[in-house]
Amino acid sequence: MVCLDTCRWAGDGVCDDGGTDSSFSACGFGTDCTDCDPRDPCTDDCTPWNTAAYANDGSCDDGVVGLSDSSICDAGTDCGDCGSRIP
Repeated sequence: MVCLDTCRWAGDGVCDDGGTDSSFSACGFGTDCTDCDPRDPCTDDCTPWNTAAYANDGSCDDGVVGLSDSSICDAGTDCGDCGSRIP
């Protein structure tokens, strides 16, 4: 599990890490733990986290700001294309 509060907006009462139930994607995945709770990051092989409809299509689609091509999928669900989201 990833549970860091290194995001600029950590602890402001709004989940900002781009993961499931997040209000914004302003921070890295797992870096707003106080507001988002611990996040389950991808493993090295990423297989269990390729749940996005667009997984393994050659385009990173998990919406993590500055690191993905689109925000079609939830953060951490397109591991084959985006790699691990461990900050």
